[in-house]
Amino acid sequence: LFFRQVRAPRAEEIKAVLFLRHDRIGDMVASTPLFGAMMRLYPGARITVLASERNAPVVVNNPHVDEVIVYSGWSQARELKKRGFDLVVDLFYTYELESACLAWLIHSRYVMGFEIWGRQLFFNIKGPGLALEGNMSQRLLALGRSLGVDVSHAAPEIFLTDAERAWAREHLVA
Repeated sequence: LFFRQVRAPRAEEIKAVLFLRHDRIGDMVASTPLFGAMMRLYPGARITVLASERNAPVVVNNPHVDEVIVYSGWSQARELKKRGFDLVVDLFYTYELESACLAWLIHSRYVMGFEIWGRQLFFNIKGPGLALEGNMSQRLLALGRSLGVDVSHAAPEIFLTDAERAWAREHLVA
């Protein structure tokens, strides 16, 4: 497409990143390696995750995420656009176009996601395509590599509060 970029953004161009991950809990867990890796690629950038009410607790305590916004529908696109994200990353690997369209409606300078099932029409940074093999975590790491993210030591992470750890010790005794 004529409006597509040919390169990933340079570090100095990115001050605010928005990840779209407002779906399942397991997919959010699989996405967590990208948050820290992205923070290292774009030092000083603010990392925001648009999450579902159900999966938001997975990243609330993540030190690589500056803000978690709970998704409330299409009307949020206008609010998100005003926030001035430099990069929007659609983490959905699906034939449904809702999240890709939302990513485009935010009107970020850079928008990327998986190049599958027509979703690429909404992106201006080339991401991986349908030929990806592996599980969701491996596919998401491939998406990060498309931006130049070093994912060589990336692994899913969940960060618990002291209260959550105490509850687990008390209730999960074998």
